[in-house]
Order: sequence, then structure tokens, then C-alpha cells
Amino acid sequence: MNIQMQKVIGNWVDIMLKSACPNGICMEARKQGWGSLNINKAVAGNRICICGKVFESGLGTHADSEIIIHSNKPLSHFRAVVGIDDNKDTRIHAQKLKLIFSVEANGRKLWESSECGINDSIPVNIRLPFRTKEITLKVRTGNDSINYAHADWADVAVVCDGHEITVREMEILPLPVPFPAPFSFCYDGKNSSAFLGTWEYDVQKKKKSGDIDSYTARWRDIKTNLECRMEFLLFQKIPAVEWIVYFTNKGERDTPIIENIQAADIFLPGKGEAILFRSRGSQCTISDFELLQEPLNPNTKLSMTVGGGRSSNLWLPFFNLETSPISVITAIGWSGQWAVYFERHSDGNISTRAGMELTHLKLHAGETIRTPRILMMFWQKERQAAYNLFRRLLMKYYVPKQHGKPLRGPLTVGHWGGMKSNEHLQRIAVYKREKLSYDYYWIDAGWYGPSSSYSPDEFSGDWWKHVGNWTINPAAHPAGLLPIAKAAKGTGMKFLLWFEPERAISGTPWAEKKPEWFLGERGENKNLLLNLGNVSARRWLTRYMIKFIRNNRIRLYRQDFNMDPLDYWRSADEKDRQGITEIRHIEGLYRFWDDLRKHCKDLIIDNCS
Repeated sequence: MNIQMQKVIGNWVDIMLKSACPNGICMEARKQGWGSLNINKAVAGNRICICGKVFESGLGTHADSEIIIHSNKPLSHFRAVVGIDDNKDTRIHAQKLKLIFSVEANGRKLWESSECGINDSIPVNIRLPFRTKEITLKVRTGNDSINYAHADWADVAVVCDGHEITVREMEILPLPVPFPAPFSFCYDGKNSSAFLGTWEYDVQKKKKSGDIDSYTARWRDIKTNLECRMEFLLFQKIPAVEWIVYFTNKGERDTPIIENIQAADIFLPGKGEAILFRSRGSQCTISDFELLQEPLNPNTKLSMTVGGGRSSNLWLPFFNLETSPISVITAIGWSGQWAVYFERHSDGNISTRAGMELTHLKLHAGETIRTPRILMMFWQKERQAAYNLFRRLLMKYYVPKQHGKPLRGPLTVGHWGGMKSNEHLQRIAVYKREKLSYDYYWIDAGWYGPSSSYSPDEFSGDWWKHVGNWTINPAAHPAGLLPIAKAAKGTGMKFLLWFEPERAISGTPWAEKKPEWFLGERGENKNLLLNLGNVSARRWLTRYMIKFIRNNRIRLYRQDFNMDPLDYWRSADEKDRQGITEIRHIEGLYRFWDDLRKHCKDLIIDNCS
């Protein structure tokens, strides 16, 4: 399975990034009303015949239909003869059959026929625009019915470098190519599919790292100086790809509105049954992490959005779309409000779009934003084998490593943070005496705040009011936490400490000292959000946490988050900057984690909620 799929995905990437088709030119059936696209025979399997004339070469399709021809080099001309396939079935239904043929390039219609009946044979001879490397052949019905809409593109030929190329030299791709890019967006009111292929384009293959090929692709609008940069990875031993997209305003004034950014926008052929496998997130209910298996039937839509801006609240950011001939497992890397949209069309083919739920913003001069990261692994035949392969992909390339080996789930022993230090030391002594081999000594919430907030257990006291006061509670831990960390190390355990740095209760010291760093409405016991998109706030938090981690010998940092940030982000956005606060916060969060790992040797970061 892997070798064949690896070749398919390699071709997919070559065409998308480098316009490098197998044999120099190829085609794909993007849409097919019935049956399959055929080379040199009609859709029903008979010889191509228009108005009683038999053709030895051509394409047999069925309306509504879209066929895309990709070329490595610019094409100068397109020629064909089009019409309804002349066979016994189409003759019987001839009175109801009316088809319209058209040819497009770069989102622009170059030619369109009038309504074509069973007795019409129409020659097509088009001079293509300069630098055209992709053309789309479309057929649609002239009425509401596609019954017996057998359509022929006979004697199809394109001209490249003065040489005529027929369909005999073209290969049909098993996986449609998201040309010119596997992402999409709207810019100044237009969809990128209509213009991105006309922008300045450059792709560079970086030095190979192990068994991963790395590419940087750039598109630039010469009018507004908006640049789209995609960092793209192709795995050589697993049929998987990963990418992330950046938008940069390289001009001196604001860009037009960029909106509806879809970090992934791809198309799968769907033959027969299609099933979506997805898992619920966690809301502390009996259905947490439940795996659901849902059919995706023709003419249906299905969506997934997370709740409140937390990335695994309603749904886990992993799903498997199983169909034929090729299925795909997708992962979304975004710790905010992502959304996925599936649409299965009447012909069975499936569109998948994924990205942030809301983007509608202009970029200031010199400004850059990023999209969610996308990981896709393609597979065929055995579902369980695909799951195992996906696990191997994550284990080898994504699970953090320590001392060259992937991290394994540690054995921890947890304790209430408000429990006094002497009780912690007594527990550690018992573990040592009884030779209990835990990996980490875990102190949970309640260790912080003023003396008055001392809470001997989670069911008493007002410890919860002091989230955001990350000073060690002197009543519970008069000598701080270091004696506990040292005692744990003496028994072979490392120290794990709970934190929740993004949330602060209104009135706590950080929120009072730097109110401009926090989002949200002030009021008694109200949650505020530390805005990690504020560079000063993020840098200050990073310095504070690095010092705290080092001073208390913390080896596993557990970050919690007990609030929904979405309304805080969106309330802070201006009308023409919707999505920017969320983007900056998530970018800041990732930078915060990167800096902790950079400056705190062997630190492990765990997160929950």
C-alpha cells in the first residue's frame, strides 16, 4: 500500500508545487455526473461517436462534468470536437438532451458552446492565454436533468512548444490536485481559485532532512504586494504531507480584506460509500472521546467546530474520511477556534475545507499572520493498517523526544497543592520507605495565593479566587516548593507542577498591575484572559516562568486552561480585523512554549482542559 500511495502523493505534490506532471502532461476528473472518465471511449464504454461519426481518440464523460488538464510547460492551443455521444440510449432520450460545453483557464471562461443537441457536432479551436499551464473542460446540462447526458470531447489535442499532444499521451490522476495550492482564501471579494495561479510564483526545495522533503512556495500579488508563503513537507516513507501558510503584507499600505482563509481546501474522488470517522472532545461527560462513524451521502454537508475557542472541547482535531479509491486522515494544529467543512457533491466527490472559523481582516504594512498547521496521511484498503501507520507517523516525527527517544507516558502521583509542605514531605518519605517507583511527584492547583487563601483541600477555602496570583502561598509552603522538589528527587522522582497562566481572576495582582495586558470585563470573581498576542505580556510571562521553573526544579510543567477564550478574542477585534486577536494569541502561546523548552533543559510540557 505504501509504495503505490507514495508514488501517487509524490506526483500530487510535484504537480501542485512544481507543475511537474508525469510524462509532462496529465489530467484529472474533478467532477463526473455518472460513471468514470474514459480515454478513447465513451462514458458507457462504447466507441466515441458524435452525429454518427466515430472517433478513435478523445474523452468520454457525463454531465455535469469538469476535466482538468495540467502541463509542465505553457500550452498555446486547445482543439477538439464536442457533442452528445451518439448511442442507442442517447437517441431514445434525444428530445430531452441539451448540453453546454466550455473551456476555462485561470478562472476565466475562454469559450462556451450554445446548447448542443444529439445532431450537433461542434469544433473547438482556441488560442490559450500566455503561460497557461492548466485548462478546465466543463460540460453542463441545459435543463435540470442529467439523465443520459453522455458527453464527448473527441480528437482532444493541446499544443506545447509547437508539438501537438493527444489524450493518448495523458495520464488520469487518481487524486485530484488542489492547483494552484492546497489552501484558499478570499481577497478583495474574490476567491483565490480565480487569481492565485496568475500571481508571481516561486518554489524552492530545501536541503533534504532525513526522509522528509521540504519546500517553500511563494505567491505574490504585484498590485498590492501581498505574499502567501507555504512551508510544505513531503514524507518519503509514509504517504503524508504537512503544510502551514503565512500571509505577509510587503507593501507600504494596508491590504484589501483577506477573509475566509481555509488552511486546507482539497478535493477527493468519492466512489461508492463515504464514511467520516471522528471523535468527540471532552466536556466531562460520559460521551467524552466517543468515536463516531457517520455516512457522508451525495448532496450532503457536514461540519465540525470546536466550542469556545478550545481546540478539543467539542471535537478532537483528528478525523478520518474513508472513501474510494483514496482515503485521508487529517490533523489540525491550532489551539484555538478551528472549523472543518465537508460537502459531498451529487457525483459523489468530496470537498474538504479546514481552518480558523472566522477570518476577515486587513494586514498593515510589514505584518505577517499564519494559518493552522495541516497534516494529511493518504491511505487505501485496510483502515486498521492506516491507523497503525498514522500512529507510527506521529511517534516518529511529532511526539517530543528526550535524549533521542520519544516521550512515554509517565507514572505520576498527584497531590493537592494546598496541602502543607510538611504533609508533602511525609508522603514522599512513605513512598521511599515502601519503594513505590513513581516517575513524577505531582502538585496540582491550590499552591498559590496569599496566606488568607490557604485551602487544605479543593473543597474548602477560596483558592479558586486567586488564579492569576502565581506567588507561592506562605501559609501552605513557608519555605517555598524547592524543599519538596529536592525531597522528591531524593527518592528518584522528578517534580511536576500545575499552572494556569492564561487566566486571571479580576483583582489579582497581575491583572491589577498590568490591566492593559488582559482581555475581558472587570468585576468580582470574573475571568480575565492574559493576551499572549501582547508582546510585552508574553515576554514578561516567559521570563517569570523560566525563573520559576529553574528555581523550583520543575521538570514537568502542566498548563491548564479553565475558560473559553473565544468571546474575549472576538470582542477585542475591530470590524476589519476579525480573527487577528486569536491569531496573535495562538502565535504567542506557541512562542511561549518554544521559549520554555529552549531555556529550560529537558522540560516536558503537558496541557489539559
